[in-house]
Amino acid sequence: RSRAPPPGLALVVPPDIAMAAAETGSASGVSASAGQRSSRSGASVAGDALARSRGLAIGTPMRAFLERLATVSTPEECPWRGYLPEACRTQLASAASAPEDPALTPSSGLGGLASQLLQHCPIEGHVLCLARDSQGCRRVQRALEDAETDGQREALVSELRGHVWETLQCPHANHVLQKVVVTLPPRSVQFVIDELATRGFSQAARHKYGCRIVQRLIEQCPHAQTLALVESLLAEVSTIARNQYGNYVLQNLVEHGSESSRQRICKVLRADVATFGRDPHAVAVVGAALTHLRGDDRSALAEALLEERVVVSMACS
Repeated sequence: RSRAPPPGLALVVPPDIAMAAAETGSASGVSASAGQRSSRSGASVAGDALARSRGLAIGTPMRAFLERLATVSTPEECPWRGYLPEACRTQLASAASAPEDPALTPSSGLGGLASQLLQHCPIEGHVLCLARDSQGCRRVQRALEDAETDGQREALVSELRGHVWETLQCPHANHVLQKVVVTLPPRSVQFVIDELATRGFSQAARHKYGCRIVQRLIEQCPHAQTLALVESLLAEVSTIARNQYGNYVLQNLVEHGSESSRQRICKVLRADVATFGRDPHAVAVVGAALTHLRGDDRSALAEALLEERVVVSMACS
């Protein structure tokens, strides 16, 4: 490990770490002696916590790598430091003179070496990992914005294929997925629609972060491309409208959808206007309908609200 890493190499996980993670997913495989296994138990817990905080799968080489970083406080404890980016090697060297620095202690989570690793590794080949990081996701978004061609953007986005659902559920990576939908041409984001369909568009619409992805698709893609998505939402208007996250999707559909979609939503709202008008979430959909519906449809919905005497409830919501 004393030789210099190959040019452009961002990350080489030491074989002993990769083997430990592959065998059991715990730190006990890193050492041979029982005493060493015992001393590593705390690190194993720390590694699990670190991996979960970045949405990494427990038991992968990356988890074992983060676990090892969580215990590093001096260069001597990191003999494979030559494989790290220069910024991480510099921080390791400074740890010897200032080991009390909280940014380098295990209690700092990923704020120390692991954070440095994510900040300085190249984006290409690490898009998924960076997208799950609070700072890394910003780097990926900037890269998508600054790319000169759609081809460059598609090369980055290709690393997200097959991972749409796990990206959607991450508090950081969902912003990257939104940026993908906004910056790429509609034909290039078809994979997002296809992967959402595997579990159901309604489920995505009712998810805390998934509702954002569905809204961006409705806004950015042509109606013909989102036909299956919209039909799925229209089939469950009553349920989605009363959901704390789904109601935002229907508001968005009322604003950006076709006239036919607005009319079908209005029909469902009018059929049970008293319930929707008094529901703390669905009332927002009713308000959006009154704003964006036209002519007779708007008048019919307004009359139904007056007949059911729910206007006061709406005003207080």
